[in-house]
Amino acid sequence: MEVRRIVDWQVTNRLLAVPGVSQVLVYGGDVRQYQVLVDLNKLQAFNVSLQQVSEAVQAANVNAPGGFLTTPDKQTLIRGIGRIESLDDLQQSVIVARQGTPVRLGDVAQVQIGGAVKIGDGSLNGKDAVVVMVNKQPLADTPTVTRAIETAISELKAGLPKEIKVNQTFRQADYIDTSVENVRSALVEGSIIAAVILIPFLMNWRTLGVVLLNFALTFIFSLQVLSFLGLGLNTMTLGGLAIAIGTAIDDAIVYAENVFRLLRQNKYSPNPRPVLEIVFEGVQEVQESLIGATLITIVVFSPIFIIITKRSHLF
Repeated sequence: MEVRRIVDWQVTNRLLAVPGVSQVLVYGGDVRQYQVLVDLNKLQAFNVSLQQVSEAVQAANVNAPGGFLTTPDKQTLIRGIGRIESLDDLQQSVIVARQGTPVRLGDVAQVQIGGAVKIGDGSLNGKDAVVVMVNKQPLADTPTVTRAIETAISELKAGLPKEIKVNQTFRQADYIDTSVENVRSALVEGSIIAAVILIPFLMNWRTLGVVLLNFALTFIFSLQVLSFLGLGLNTMTLGGLAIAIGTAIDDAIVYAENVFRLLRQNKYSPNPRPVLEIVFEGVQEVQESLIGATLITIVVFSPIFIIITKRSHLF
């Protein structure tokens, strides 16, 4: 019961204050409540009905407004404080008075603190436990919210009794982190393999250097754009990076190979032209084809950005 009270009043409120958290559900443990166990024999002896006892219990735990007391120099708020603070307060609550003699709750019932009727329960490894499930907001980033929750729990642990142990049983961010790491590894490995394969095909270190420089600049520029937009590295953004960088490398290879071919022809030409002019001509020859290919790629993947149904959560 004490563990459930701590979770309800301390842990739950702290977790709800974490940005991105929408709901905290608690299962297991005993919910603390004041219980009035009526003795039927005493009810008959004092000639009191169960309805009167119920009304007395409700009336015993109420704060009432009393208006204002106005004086020439100030105005004072008046309140009737009727909230119970102990078992004795509830026991002394009056049910009915007859000929100046009150009949109190303690006269006809046993008043105690006990656990509420359970609807469901919680356990861990076959032992009773209080299970806390935290739900995030739909648009919140799962890994970010998870790290914030773990920080909040670490802060809470310092103030918990030593006999209370906190165990983590499920962490959704682990699956996302694994997926992101797999995509990141595939991106790095694919980049290395692409660089190695380009060496025998291009057969020129300058052309290879231009292509690899294009890869590096594209990757850095993409990260800067993601940072400017406030996006992190997740499965969606890494997948987009892989496609974008692959397209950029393909375009760079075509550009560099065509320019290199024209530069080689110009080198052995009887009337060589300026290098910049050859580079410009080589780019112009393949520019329209590469722009068209890039637009096709954009058109193919653009439906992902207009999905508004629940299927959009898959991405």
